Amino acid sequence: MPATFLGVRHHSPACARLVAEAVEELRPAFVLVEGPADFNDRLDELLLGHELPVAVFSHYRDGQRAVSSWTPLCDYSPEWVAVSSGRAAGAEVRFIDLPAWHPAFAERTNRYADAEARYAEATARLCRHFSVDSVDALWDRLFETEDGDASGDGDGPESGSGSGSGSGDGDGAARRLEAYFDLVRGEAEADAGDRAREEYMAAWVRAALREAGERPVLVVTGGFHTPALRALAALPEPCGDSTAEDGGPG
Repeated sequence: MPATFLGVRHHSPACARLVAEAVEELRPAFVLVEGPADFNDRLDELLLGHELPVAVFSHYRDGQRAVSSWTPLCDYSPEWVAVSSGRAAGAEVRFIDLPAWHPAFAERTNRYADAEARYAEATARLCRHFSVDSVDALWDRLFETEDGDASGDGDGPESGSGSGSGSGDGDGAARRLEAYFDLVRGEAEADAGDRAREEYMAAWVRAALREAGERPVLVVTGGFHTPALRALAALPEPCGDSTAEDGGPG
């Protein structure tokens, strides 16, 4: 059975609801979540009943550099819902992103910073199209508000009539999310950091698919990565596809 990829915006209540619905519907064998893979041995600690918000803090120091990184989580974080509801459903839950000390995170202190800030051309075009002045306002209009209108004047993401994710139209919201992130990513080449992360996360997906057999696998990552992950996971498995040295699938 192929993986189900659910691209999200970090800290989006609408996306958190979609994740909860996907876990309930699929009852997956694996829930794979964008997060530091070297923390997997301590996931039980993350689920001890903390009062949210919480954050995973990663720190690395050697003779050449010191790296600190946050992975923030709150009750409406899609990643938190994926971890907590996946565990409650009996799934094997795994973080699948590179550790914070990897060079891919050399310039990033917040793992869940939105990719739109790095690939702004498409979002600027969408902001003009929908007559809003920021990506946050664009997102709220398309996905978070009860009466959200994704139609604009006819050529926006999933153009046509439609309501925001708050309306409970889960399938329609998922389609609009996919269209939105396809537009954001477009044909742009990922930078070296994103490319390394996506290749690593795809190795996790392939490993989970091997182990799951005919049972579902749910992959929850920032939506910018989803088009690339879907393509990479479908490629023939590279010889020696293993990320075990970073705590990944062996």
